[in-house]
Amino acid sequence: NAQLEDTFDGIRLTLVESLDELDAFRRWLGERRPILGCDTETTGLSLVRDKIRTVQFGDARQGWAMAWDDWRGAAREVMEKYEGPIVLHNIKFDAGMMQKDGIKFPWARAHDSMPMLHLLDSLGPKALKTAAGLHIGPKAKAGQKSLGRAMMKYGWTWTTVPLDFPLYWGYGCMDTCITAMLAEEVWPKIQPYREAYDLEMACSRVLTDMELRGIRVDAEYVEATSAMLESELEPLIAQLNGVNPNASGQVIGALIRAGAVITKRTDKGALSTDDEVLTELAEQGFETAGLVLEARSITKMVGTWFRSFLTKRDSDDLIHASINQFAGGERGGAGKTGRMSVSGDSALQTLPRKAIVRNAVIPRDGNSLVLVDYSNQEMRVAAHFSGDERMLRAFAEGRDMHTETAQRIYGTEPCDHDAKLKCPHRQVGKTGIFAKVYGSGVSAFADTVGLPIQDASALYYAIDEIYPGLSKMMSQVTRASQQRARECGGSGYVTLIDGRRLRVPADKSYTATNYLIQGSCATVLKRALVDLDFAGFGEYMVLPIHDEIIFDMPAGMIEDALPQITKIMTRDDFRAPLTVSASVVQRWGEAYA
Repeated sequence: NAQLEDTFDGIRLTLVESLDELDAFRRWLGERRPILGCDTETTGLSLVRDKIRTVQFGDARQGWAMAWDDWRGAAREVMEKYEGPIVLHNIKFDAGMMQKDGIKFPWARAHDSMPMLHLLDSLGPKALKTAAGLHIGPKAKAGQKSLGRAMMKYGWTWTTVPLDFPLYWGYGCMDTCITAMLAEEVWPKIQPYREAYDLEMACSRVLTDMELRGIRVDAEYVEATSAMLESELEPLIAQLNGVNPNASGQVIGALIRAGAVITKRTDKGALSTDDEVLTELAEQGFETAGLVLEARSITKMVGTWFRSFLTKRDSDDLIHASINQFAGGERGGAGKTGRMSVSGDSALQTLPRKAIVRNAVIPRDGNSLVLVDYSNQEMRVAAHFSGDERMLRAFAEGRDMHTETAQRIYGTEPCDHDAKLKCPHRQVGKTGIFAKVYGSGVSAFADTVGLPIQDASALYYAIDEIYPGLSKMMSQVTRASQQRARECGGSGYVTLIDGRRLRVPADKSYTATNYLIQGSCATVLKRALVDLDFAGFGEYMVLPIHDEIIFDMPAGMIEDALPQITKIMTRDDFRAPLTVSASVVQRWGEAYA
C-alpha cells in the first residue's frame, strides 16, 4: 500500500495499485466534501504528441493517484458519475487531454481555479503553487524541491520519471488537494463576479473544442514554397559577400564601412540592426541593409513558420494551437487584460500578414475558411466609453476612424474611406491615436509614430483637441484608478462591461484606459464565441485571432450561416455599435493579398 503523509504536511496520499485500494478510493469518493480536486500528469504540453501518465483526485484531507493506462476506466467512472463539483487548475489543458482519450468531460459541474484567481486579482500570480502559497499557506509547496532534486539526480524528465516514484505521484496528488483548498478559499470572494466567471468557464469549453479540432495546413504548398524561397536566398547571400545576415556584428561592420550612420542601440547598449534601422538605411540607398532585410525575412519564413507547420502538424495535417485565455493585450496589457493569444505548436497569432505565409492555412476538403472580425473594435469601444461626439458621428456615418484622424490633423483633402491605403498620413493617424489611448507620453509617442519630437508633440496634443470627449474620459479613468489605488493601498482598477475588475498597477495608472478598452474587447470576443457555439456554429470554429474568429465551414452552408453569425457577433448595446466584416477564402492569405 503506497502511501505518503509526513512529506506532504499531514495530508494522506495514496497510489492506487490494487482492486482493494480502488474500492477504498470509491468509498472515499462517497464522503461529503465542498469540492473535488482533479489533475493529470502528462508526458509534455502538446495536445497532439503527448499523453496522460497519471490522474489524481483529492480534497483538503486526502489525495489519490492512478496510473492512467492501468486505471483509465476508474477515471472515466469518476468523470461521468461523480455528482459533486470538480475543480482543476487550468482546466482547458487537462480537459483536452482527457477528451482526446475518449473521456466525456463533465463541463456542467466543473470549475477552474485559474479564472477564479484572475477575477480576484488580475495582477496576481496564476501559477498554482505560487497563488496557493499566498492564499492557503506554505503547505502548497510541499515536496516540490525534493522532487526537483531527485529528478536532477537521476536524470529523469516528466516522461521518464517512474510512475511509482513516491515524490512524483505524491507531488501530482498534492496538486489536487491544493487546488481544492484554493478553490474553497477563493470561491466565496468571487461571487460578485459570477457573470464573468460563468463566461470564462463557458469559453474554456469552447476553446478546448477548438484546440482539439485544429486548423489545417497545406503540407505540399509549404514544402514547395520553402524550396522556392531557399533558392531565392542563395543569390542574396552571395551578394552579401560573406556577411551573415543574422550576425549583427558583421552587418554593422559592413554598413559602417559603406558609410552608414547608426545611432539606435539595443537594451544592452549595442548598435541595433532591427527592421526599423535597416529599412531606414535601405531607403537611404545602402544596398546591404536591403539585402539583409530580405534575407532575414526569407530565413524566418522558412526556418520559423514553414518548418513549424511541417514538424508540428498531426497525421491529418492539422495544427493544434494552444489558446491562452488570459494572455493579455499586444499593446501593453502586461498580460493582465484578459485578451487571448495563440501559442503552442504554432504561434499562429504572430504570423506575418504576408499572403505567402498565411496561404499555408487551408480548409478541410469541401469547406471554405470564413474569417469574421470586428471592425475598428478598440476605437468603437473607446467611443462608447468616452461618448465623444466626433468619434460617434464618424462611426454612425460609416467613415474610417483613422482616415478621419489623419484628415483633421493634416488638413488633407477628403479621402475615399473605403480605400484606406490611398489616404495620406492614415497610418500615422492610426498609430498616433492608439499610442495616445494606450498611455504613451510624448517621448514614447514620438518613437511609436516615427516622428521627430517636435512634430510628434504637435500631433499628440492635436488628438486631444480633435476628440475632447476621449481626452476627458482618459483623464477620468486614470484619476479614478489612482484614487482606488490610494484607497486600497495597492493597485487601482477599472470595471468592465460584465462587472469584473481589472487591476491596474499603481505606478502605471496611465494605462488604465488600455485595460478598460482591451479588457472589454476581450469580454466581447469571449461572449461571441460562447453565443456562436450555443447557436450551433461551435463545430466549425477553429481559431480566435486578435478580434477575428476563423471558421472552417462546408461551402454549401456559408450563404445561410453568415447572416446568423454576423447577427450574433454584432453588439448594438454599445454607443458605437460593434460591427463585423467577413471574408470567404480558400487560403488564409487571400484576405491579405
